[in-house]
Amino acid sequence: DDVGRGRRREMSKRKAASADIVEPPATPLRNRSLLESASASYAAELIRAPGKQMTAMRFCLDVLHGKLGLKEYAIGQWERTIISSARKSAMGTHDMRHIVKPPP
Repeated sequence: DDVGRGRRREMSKRKAASADIVEPPATPLRNRSLLESASASYAAELIRAPGKQMTAMRFCLDVLHGKLGLKEYAIGQWERTIISSARKSAMGTHDMRHIVKPPP
């Protein structure tokens, strides 16, 4: 019926309008340059610590919680990817000496 079609059309207009207004959450975790610079800084510290080894996840947690002081945040996939990429770039060949696989 015509009334049903009009309602559906109006609802779809409202959905489209609300979808256009989506903004990313205001969180320091979405600040890519902040994560990259903290990762590079921590990687430099790790290179200067001969024999120190850790897992990639420990590195990520140390960057987020230690370097940035964001203890109330958890590591998500996006953050892990950004931090790990920056770590590998900053550490180069040193990465294999300091980053180890987690125990089984």
